[in-house]
Amino acid sequence: MKTASTMTPTPAWAAGLATALLLLGGCQMQDQNAADAPLDLQFSSVHNTEGGDDTGIRIALLEPDIAHSGELPPKERADGDSFQLTMDRYREEAQAQIFEETDPNAPDFQSIYVKHYENQVSHSINQALESIFSSRGFSTERADRMATVRDQSPPPFLASVPATTIVFIATIESEECDDGICTQKGDLTLEGQYLWQLVEPTTGHPVTMQRLNLWSLSVHEPYVVQTRENPPGMVDRVRQMVGMDAALENTADDALTRALDRFYSAAMEQTDAILSRGRIIELKQNIEELEKQARPASEAPAPLS
Repeated sequence: MKTASTMTPTPAWAAGLATALLLLGGCQMQDQNAADAPLDLQFSSVHNTEGGDDTGIRIALLEPDIAHSGELPPKERADGDSFQLTMDRYREEAQAQIFEETDPNAPDFQSIYVKHYENQVSHSINQALESIFSSRGFSTERADRMATVRDQSPPPFLASVPATTIVFIATIESEECDDGICTQKGDLTLEGQYLWQLVEPTTGHPVTMQRLNLWSLSVHEPYVVQTRENPPGMVDRVRQMVGMDAALENTADDALTRALDRFYSAAMEQTDAILSRGRIIELKQNIEELEKQARPASEAPAPLS
């Protein structure tokens, strides 16, 4: 007669179970640490002193063109719109002014920005421009490209075309290791330029533009990143999983979001300060003249006899 035997885990089986639990715990910890720091890109117009009565002027808001260090514009096209050629030249000049290089051992802030925050910054720029124009009595509508604006009948009087170059510079100030934990302390600097054009949609000609130099802002934010001097062993993972080991400090995301908040606010505040309701209304006659020049000859009014 066979008797039931009690299963005794072998060392290999036990080690496998422990490894699976550790991997599961490690994945959970990684997910918790991967949460993005929230951006606080809030803005409302405060510089308008000209009143906000409806002007009857429609303005299309094109998606901002945001370039980064190392990213050059396409080669100039002979048949391109004037505003696009202006943007291309602006980006080339902005790139030529970038002399500082990020330390390769520092966090890759530019990649973090592109992956997690670029779309939100672009969306917030247009939200701010909506606030600025609306406070001055202009109606706005969003468009993804100039061809969409031109297809409207009638098209808006103006299209707002912002372009921004952002430079991320990370400088390591100190690095030291203690008890298996290495701590890097550094400084993140955001610099760049901001070009903002108002364009006559039919012809593609800029009717006004403002170039804001944001290099002088030199937005600085400190950061701390801790890493393990050696890959953690099984005992270290168990300690982490059960909360016996303190979490490693990493404030890179927080530093980036604080810097982006400040950089965005500065660019939008300067735009708010220079955009004049009276100036745009004065441009109306010039815009209408440009539209007349763009019409085919068959649409031109007959000459007086």
